[in-house]
Amino acid sequence: MSNDVDMADGGAASVSDGDSSCSDDRDDRIVELEAAISESPYGYHNHLEVIQLRRQQGDLDKLREARKRMSQIFPLTEELWMEWLKDELPLVDIPEAFKEIRNLFEKAVKDYISVGIWCEYAKLAIQKMSSTEEGVEFPRQVFEKGIISCGLHVAKAGDLWNAYREFETAVLNSLQEMQRNDPGDETFKLQVETQFDRVEKLFKRQLSLPLIGMESTFAEYQGFSDAVVTEESLPAYARALKTLKEYEPFEKELAGSYPPPLESYRSYVARAKSNKENGTFINTLYQRALTSHCLDVNMWNEYIAFLKENFNGVEAVTLPALRQAVRNCPWVVGFWVAYARAQEKLGAEEDDVIETFEKALVGNFSTASQYLELWTAYCDYGRR
Repeated sequence: MSNDVDMADGGAASVSDGDSSCSDDRDDRIVELEAAISESPYGYHNHLEVIQLRRQQGDLDKLREARKRMSQIFPLTEELWMEWLKDELPLVDIPEAFKEIRNLFEKAVKDYISVGIWCEYAKLAIQKMSSTEEGVEFPRQVFEKGIISCGLHVAKAGDLWNAYREFETAVLNSLQEMQRNDPGDETFKLQVETQFDRVEKLFKRQLSLPLIGMESTFAEYQGFSDAVVTEESLPAYARALKTLKEYEPFEKELAGSYPPPLESYRSYVARAKSNKENGTFINTLYQRALTSHCLDVNMWNEYIAFLKENFNGVEAVTLPALRQAVRNCPWVVGFWVAYARAQEKLGAEEDDVIETFEKALVGNFSTASQYLELWTAYCDYGRR
């Protein structure tokens, strides 16, 4: 892909003679940082600084390489992913680049829970649906995956649900326009009815969840539906609204500080557990907490224990969480061992499990006993 792309908000301008010394200093600094990274790949801030300097240079190819290298070792924050995606999106009309950008979004949504990234992914899917084999199903698939990932984010998921409904409503409006132009076509009539039902079901799904802004959504539904809609006629909405009112104080407390306090999340999780909320709701709370406190080993342990207890120890559920844990806390040998064992139980290829152990060996363990624990697990795997 071409590297002739200006970096938005911080891109490289033409270098004047007066700026040459600054450019030389930047290049020298990059050389120093590259050497430091080669010697110690887990220097997080070294990676960040290289990316910042490469972005100032305006060479997208070298910038992309620096970002890929960092993302292979560390999870990237929403801000870092958004900046990366923003720099790549101008290339989206190049078929090869579109495939890479689509893959990039798929990677971005796996690091931390992010309604914002899912919304941007959905925008891309809508923009490019006419040029894909999936067509209109492309954005639908993205929206549905996004709903699974963060559809119960009390504070932010409304943005994703609303975008989903707006998309389906636009499809409905288009079909209605075609029906008006050809009122005798029964095919259009059936398509309009089907699409109307699709939008109505989306309203009902959204209104059954305790999400901030749901009262406005309810008012929208009243205006959309052919029937008279009340809280009594939609009991799932009444229950969800009651649940939201109970959790709003927790949301206000989280919104009042940056980063949101870990103990506030713990109190929130405890209340949700005592209320016997479903596992997906509690899982979302843990994911939100770990996005803000990704280096808290105790919270990772609590989260993984919760998954094992509530999802019957299903490795397919715990594996993604363990993958997140080793990327956020690579110095914790227990996470690596548990991750490798989960891979083995799921029938991962031998090379993949061995790669996990080899990555763990550069995890900056501080004691000999940690390396011993890892090597013991590695040898046990080799004997099985």
